[in-house]
Amino acid sequence: MSRSGVRAAAGGGFREVFDLTLPVYVTTLSQSMMGVVDALFMGRVGTAEQGAVGFAALLAWTLMSLFAGTSNGINTFVAQDFGAGRRDRCGAYIAQGFVVAFVGALALIAVTRLSTPLLRAMGPAPGVIAPAQSYLEVRLYGALIPLLNFPLIAFMRGIGNTRAPMLITLVANLANVPLNYALIFGKLGFPPLAERGAALATVLASAIELVLYSLLVFHRTFDGEYGTRALRRVTWRGVWRLVSVGFPIGLAWSLEMAAWSAFSGLVASFGAAQLAAHNIVIQVLHFSFMPGMAFSVSATTLVGQYLGAEDLPAAVRSARNCLLAGLGYMALMAVVFLLLRYPLTRLFNPHDDVVRIGGVLFLMASIFQIFDALAIISAGIVRGAGDTRWPMVAQLVLSFGVFLPLAYYFAVVRGGGVYGAWLGGTLYIVLHGVVMSGRVLGGRWKTMRVVGGGAGS
Repeated sequence: MSRSGVRAAAGGGFREVFDLTLPVYVTTLSQSMMGVVDALFMGRVGTAEQGAVGFAALLAWTLMSLFAGTSNGINTFVAQDFGAGRRDRCGAYIAQGFVVAFVGALALIAVTRLSTPLLRAMGPAPGVIAPAQSYLEVRLYGALIPLLNFPLIAFMRGIGNTRAPMLITLVANLANVPLNYALIFGKLGFPPLAERGAALATVLASAIELVLYSLLVFHRTFDGEYGTRALRRVTWRGVWRLVSVGFPIGLAWSLEMAAWSAFSGLVASFGAAQLAAHNIVIQVLHFSFMPGMAFSVSATTLVGQYLGAEDLPAAVRSARNCLLAGLGYMALMAVVFLLLRYPLTRLFNPHDDVVRIGGVLFLMASIFQIFDALAIISAGIVRGAGDTRWPMVAQLVLSFGVFLPLAYYFAVVRGGGVYGAWLGGTLYIVLHGVVMSGRVLGGRWKTMRVVGGGAGS
């Protein structure tokens, strides 16, 4: 098949995998940089405000991820219809995702009434709660805009176009810099809004993304090929089918975010040096697992397209090559973490106690890299076939039945502190990788499909 139609017989090769993956990686890295820019600007406002924005941004994403992940199910539907040659039906899934976005936005606005209890329940320092609440409320009131972006991104990835989202995200990130400057500090005629300005800048940058996506996706060329303006073809049955496949993805995302937030809260109880080292390692790990996530997105797209085209050998080849490429990259990162564990920590913080703790945590991170790759990419493979409930159940059971209990046991009961907590986290990731790769090897995904009757059926 070609990029826009039926591929050649040897589809699913490494070149195709990397062509899809590299733009996704740049997109996810660019999205993370938006948070880095916010933190840099807020650091000039105050330490408490800087911490509050980072804390509230994590909570905002945790709440939005349920609906964003649900819309991500569009990737599977579009990929399978695209592969089957039913390209005129692909566009109807966008409007179904918009329904999810509007419902999610209304739910998140209702959550703003609970913002103070939510923040207090997570146990931050008292001086953090007020600015965190200010930031969180703006993000939640403006949640409709980023939530509308997710169906458009998922549609683009489903048809195999990952370069356009990359370019659009880069433009939004460039716009986020002057927006932060103007709204946080009160420049260019705006009043100084501090943490509210940081939140508003993020919402406006997302609005720029929405405009650019809309100009592209709803252009008559795209509409003619994919039926992107097909609002009339949206049915409640079609929305329910999307939710039945996408909701487990969103729930898995939310569960993972909640578990890691609780894990970070546990680490924070052991002292400033332990928390600093923990945060350093977590930040550096973005350069490892984010490419893994990019390979996972490629696996979802390629497996979905080839299963839709009834080309099982190419689907299997795509799955295998996404796994091999992702494993190779994350194995390389394991070597980097092992050899440079102390210099990497010292780069962020020169204090001896932080460097010593960070070195041990990087050692643990090097151990679980391969298993993390197995978990992340295997989930993408089975989701491409429409198997979204298994990854969700695995996430639920392992996060709250293994990860957090083991972290607490080794850290508190056995007195291991931050090292014990990370030992529990390492065992969790190893087990998660084994479970998810076992699901792939079991092969049930090879016979699964989520489409066949069209978007609205």
